[in-house]
Amino acid sequence: THIGHRSMLLTASFSPDGLRTATTGADNLTRIWAAADESASSLVYHATGNGRTLSASPSGDAVLVGSGAGRYAVVDTASGAVERVIQANPY
Repeated sequence: THIGHRSMLLTASFSPDGLRTATTGADNLTRIWAAADESASSLVYHATGNGRTLSASPSGDAVLVGSGAGRYAVVDTASGAVERVIQANPY
């Protein structure tokens, strides 16, 4: 359990500049952290299902969060706002 998640940590990713870390947990939450001191800078996203994949954009200003339900969200790392939700077709 990562402090700030209420259950098991599933994925983690550093921003390209190394200043932030994004984590997803089995509690359906994605959080952005200051990498230097692990202070939570924002609760980013409540996923529909556990966040199973996580990837930072090359600029570090957004993360892509994917759930087991085939739903993906592009999330702004500064504000925590969901910029776009993508529902993948099952096949």
